[in-house]
Order: sequence, then C-alpha cells, then structure tokens
Amino acid sequence: MKPLKFLILLWSISSLLQPRGQAEPHKVVPRSQLAVDLINLKSGQSVRGAIVGADATRITVVVARDWLKEALPSIYLKATADEDTVQKQVSDQLQTRLKQELETAPNESRLKFFLKSEEDRIGASLTGTQSVASSQFVWVTLSPHSIAKVTRAAPDRLRLAVWAWSEMLSHVETRDFHDLERELKQRNIEPTAPAPDLTAKLPPRQQDDREWAARLAILDYTLSKPVNFEGTADVLIRSNGERNEINATLIVSKLMQSQAELFLNELMSEQNSDSSPNTTRNWLKSAGREADQESARGLRVTQVLVKSDGKQAIVEMAFAARMPDKTWEVIWSHQELRDGTAPRANLEAKILADPQLKQLLNTLSATGLSANDQIQKAIRFGAATMEAQQAADTQFMHFCDRYSKRLDAPPLTWSK
Repeated sequence: MKPLKFLILLWSISSLLQPRGQAEPHKVVPRSQLAVDLINLKSGQSVRGAIVGADATRITVVVARDWLKEALPSIYLKATADEDTVQKQVSDQLQTRLKQELETAPNESRLKFFLKSEEDRIGASLTGTQSVASSQFVWVTLSPHSIAKVTRAAPDRLRLAVWAWSEMLSHVETRDFHDLERELKQRNIEPTAPAPDLTAKLPPRQQDDREWAARLAILDYTLSKPVNFEGTADVLIRSNGERNEINATLIVSKLMQSQAELFLNELMSEQNSDSSPNTTRNWLKSAGREADQESARGLRVTQVLVKSDGKQAIVEMAFAARMPDKTWEVIWSHQELRDGTAPRANLEAKILADPQLKQLLNTLSATGLSANDQIQKAIRFGAATMEAQQAADTQFMHFCDRYSKRLDAPPLTWSK
C-alpha cells in the first residue's frame, strides 16, 4: 500500500474511533455555553470548576485535579503543596473535636453512635497508606484582588458537570453543556436527576469553628433534638413532630378571615391595601431563645406567607444554627411557590376531612363567606400551601442528608 493511501486509511479509522459527542480539546466554547463556573484571573489565566464559598477575603473553588494539573500547572503546584501534611492536620483536628463531643453526648444515643463511627473512620484514615493526591478534585483558594471576572454556571448546568465528573467524561471544563448532556444520555443517565454525591472524591480541608458548629447543629437536629417552629409572617409557634407539617385548616382559616375583612371593607367602601408580608427574620431571636432553653444547637422554621387574594401560596423554610459566640445564624433557607387557584383533589379532600373545618365554616357563616366559591377558593389555597410545604420539606431533608453522612465533607458555607 502506498504511503499516502495508508495515511488516509489511518486518518479514517481514527475518525471512526473518536467517541461521538466529545468536543475537541482545542475547541473554544463561549462562557455562556459552559457547564462549570469560570473565574477569569487578572493574569490572563482561567480557573474552571465549582465555586463552593466566597467572602471578602477569598473564593474557594473545587477543580478537577487532572484538568488543573494540565491546564494550570503553577496554580496546581500551589494548591497541592503539602497535601499530605494538611490531611494529617485535618484528621488530628477532627479527632480532637470528636473526642470532646463524645464526652458530653448521651450514652446509647444515635448521636453518640454516629460520633463514635466517625472517630473510628478518621482513626483508620490516619493509619492508612492512601495519599490525598489520589483524590479526583483539588481545593483552589483565590484572592478577590486576583480576579478579573466571575461567570457562574446555572444550577442545572453545574449539576450536569457533577454528573459528567462522576462518569469521568473528558474535558468537562471546556465542553459545551449540550455536548455533555448528549453523552450522558448515551450512557442512559438523566442529567436532570439529583446530582451524585462526590464527597468521597474531595480532599480534606480544615474547618473553622463556625462551620464546625453548623455541622453539629445539623447532627443535633437530625439525631437528637428536632426543634421546629411554624406559622405566618407575623405569628410563629412551636410545633411538635419531626415532620413539621403545616396545619392547612389554620391556613384556610387565616385566608377566610382575610377575605372577611376585605368583604366588610368593600361594604363600607373603604380602600383596602394588601401590603407584602413581612419576610424578614425577626423570628430568629425569639426562636433562638426558646431553643437555647433546651440546649438545642439547631432549629427549623416554616412560614406561610398569606395574601388576601389567595392567588399564590408561598412557603419559606429556614434552618438556623447556634454559633460559638451563642448567636444564631440561618445557614440554609428555601422558598416554594404554588398557584393557589389550581385544583389539587387529593389534598383538598384531606382538608375537607378535617373536623375543625366544619366548625370554622359555621363560625364564619355570619360574615357572608359561606358561599361555595369562597370556600373553594380558601380550600384550594390551603392545598397549594400543603403542596409547597411538602416540596420545601423534601429539600430540607436533602440538605440534612447531605451534611450528616460525614463531618469532614462536603464544604458547608452560607451567607449572613
């Protein structure tokens, strides 16, 4: 075979063997099409990964080790200097903290069992031979003064990147997110599914006292003392049970009472103004004081924001942790919105089955609100509130599960 024909044949075979959907490494993808966070430095370099924390002094990014080593060797060397020494320091710090907590944890409690298992795990890691350099990712800490521009990836795209890293796809940092999505689907992976947990692939990192206190608050709530509060923007009460399910009948009551006030105002030709509910965290001090009385470290608050028009159900949920200085900080919050006018047969039936509702309707019948359309409106709003609360509750359980598996990862950050 002639050399030219042989080269053409070789090129054709290599083209056929190249995986479909995999972008060429040198292809430039616009920042708007990336699946990762992009941090442009004033030096002209670009760090690509997932931002996990930012404040006035530093930005912390998780970056794939192989990509960083090849693309930015100088930053890689700085980020990985003395990795094994840092790992030993982190393990020693965690062991000391665990010993202190085990001394005060109740005997035979779920909390003590978990703390002991973590102590055993960390002890085993200290005697192990595996180097931290085998972890898939690297922590990169950047000074805000060194950064020219930051482009954050949308949450759904970053979730796509996590899936791609989990599947060990190539060039995750530089490929078009559509390209990654196609390859994942070829592997029968639905990229919209909850992202896999890559905690075990992160190197250890030191925690300050505030982050440690937040982790203990989550453990205390999950395994020992679930302190819950629920209510509206202006009224908050202690609730019982771990589920913290909103009493939809009370919500229906509040909405119908608001409608009654509106109905009476209209009869008197008064101007009605429906101001936005107070969504500030005025509850934090009072809820924190009550939790302090029980020596709890964490508390959850569920608030329903009710407007008299009943068109939108809003549920806000927050989790607060007691800091080392005894103050309380919200370390997680979430909001769910639902259409308050849409039918939800199953939830509406649950509300109608409540014996308190009949008594409520009898009480309000004198106001003229016993008409079926007004009752239906209130019940639908109550059902929408229940649905929103259940969705928020699911998100909270995901949050607790994420941070109650181990005490040295994943990173736990929040904004004041």
